[in-house]
Amino acid sequence: MNKQHHILSVEDNPNDVMLMKRVFAKNTPDHKVHFTPSSDEALDYLASKYQEENLPNLILLDIKLIRGNGLDLLNDLKRDSRYQHIPVVMLSSSDREDDKQKARAYGCDDYVEKPRTYLKLNEELPKIVNKWS
Repeated sequence: MNKQHHILSVEDNPNDVMLMKRVFAKNTPDHKVHFTPSSDEALDYLASKYQEENLPNLILLDIKLIRGNGLDLLNDLKRDSRYQHIPVVMLSSSDREDDKQKARAYGCDDYVEKPRTYLKLNEELPKIVNKWS
């Protein structure tokens, strides 16, 4: 039995969530996507899905969250044997080199600056999904 494509997106900006949902629906309708706005809610979601067949096969993670820090969550995920095998792509508006270096040091699988327009997001997000999930 094939595992369903399942993505967890940790994103707290409602506008970005809305745009991402549109892109997913248009380009990857066979993927189940769950959005959560904070680090704590992401960890709770993962814990509730802990059985291997229920875990996402890709996590998209923003750095700057209203509640929590994406880099801290990345560090927690990559240190936890239950989740360290899941690819984590940082999808952040931060272009700061220190954020990129810290994300790499914590084990992110890719770092992508968040596209600033819907057209760019529509072009880039499916590439990320196809590469990592």
